[in-house]
Amino acid sequence: MNGLQLSKSLFDETGLPLLKRTCPEALDRLAAGLSGGSQCHGHDDAVSRDHGWGPSFAVWLPVDSFGSHAPKIRAALAAGLPAEYAGFANVACTVMEFDQYVREVVGVSEAPGDPYEWLRIPEEALFEITHRPVFYDPSGFASARFQSFATYPEDVWKKRLEACLFWLWEWGVKHLKRAELRDDRLAAAWYWMHFAEHAARTAFLLERSYAPYHKWLFRMAAELSPSNAMVVRMIIDASSEERRYNSAASISRLILERLRELGIPEIEEDDRSPVAYPDLPEIHMYRRGLISSIKDERIKAVPAGQSVILPPTKGTTTWFRPAQ
Repeated sequence: MNGLQLSKSLFDETGLPLLKRTCPEALDRLAAGLSGGSQCHGHDDAVSRDHGWGPSFAVWLPVDSFGSHAPKIRAALAAGLPAEYAGFANVACTVMEFDQYVREVVGVSEAPGDPYEWLRIPEEALFEITHRPVFYDPSGFASARFQSFATYPEDVWKKRLEACLFWLWEWGVKHLKRAELRDDRLAAAWYWMHFAEHAARTAFLLERSYAPYHKWLFRMAAELSPSNAMVVRMIIDASSEERRYNSAASISRLILERLRELGIPEIEEDDRSPVAYPDLPEIHMYRRGLISSIKDERIKAVPAGQSVILPPTKGTTTWFRPAQ
């Protein structure tokens, strides 16, 4: 039994009956589910049990009900939940104000109405908020909020895909090849892993999904589709090689084929003068195709390879390129 199954069983068999007995007036106002951890998406294993793992659930309350119901619910759960469940200790439950909880995960309490504001939310945070299992939600408020973050606005999706393509080329074409030509194995290994990370992130974007943080990035990318499983297998196979540029180029071509299937346009540069790094120019053609189709001029104006915005600092907007 994994952590998700264990926690849902705890809530169904113990938590919900306890709340029905002790706090019936709050049942229509609350929601319950898992608030964090790898058990949220079912990838926890024996190794996961060394920290933050065990039978648990969270109770979420809207802001207008939190003050009136939270103290009683906390007291009831503290007194009524068993010390262990199904042979596992560390039974835990938290009671949270829902808007504050969502804000802690993604930085905002509601999905932004302005597409540009989505660029302020790291992709890993969007993965987390959309992988929050809900065990009980009679009014639907928690499920609806989580679902509101489920899909990037179209222009934001294109911008984040363009940024991944930029870094695929930067690490896997430009820098990796040059490091290998110099026989700089340490730098080449560093470039290879940055390339591998962005290849996996691109796989999620191409499936209109959010990428998790590094611990689960490659495992979950392999589960997306057979073609993405092939990409991950190529990454694994090439990781033990001394020369990886050819593998990076092959993986990039698989990604380019997927872009072609999606109908992303290829746009050549107006200036066809020779370039210093001529390999795989199609990557840049697809990048330009993505940018040209973005309708929001603010998003289109974000510099190449950048797709996350930090809050303004001293009156200016600070841009940063992830995973440099």
